[in-house]
Amino acid sequence: QDTAAERSCMTYRAPELFNVPTTCKVDERTDVWSLGCLLHALCFFRTPYDAVHERGDSVALAVIAGKTNFPQGHPYSQDVCELIVSLLQVEPEQRPFMDWVVESIARLIDARSSRGQRSAAAELDATTDIDITDDQTIIA
Repeated sequence: QDTAAERSCMTYRAPELFNVPTTCKVDERTDVWSLGCLLHALCFFRTPYDAVHERGDSVALAVIAGKTNFPQGHPYSQDVCELIVSLLQVEPEQRPFMDWVVESIARLIDARSSRGQRSAAAELDATTDIDITDDQTIIA
């Protein structure tokens, strides 16, 4: 607990590090929590607990409560928000391991790339005139 206080910022600290029981098993899922806070900050310019810290309220209580809010009107998909929520599960046993996180992010990137390719293809179809004459294709 003392080491966590010295080496981690409160707004990125996993719930199990605020009040460390002697039986607590710390593994990569503790870092997955911090990654969830980092992804939230990268997307929304704030961790889920910055406002609590700024008000002077108990970050530990807010973290243990496990509420994750997202700004209204944000540009991110439901899948991105669900990924962040999955990383910010209060119980470490409910958080994913890093291999799952990496695979999930790869799927999100692939899905976005596929949508982008479909959109580009649709845009190309809508704006490109194709004239086929005598075994020649002319794209104008």
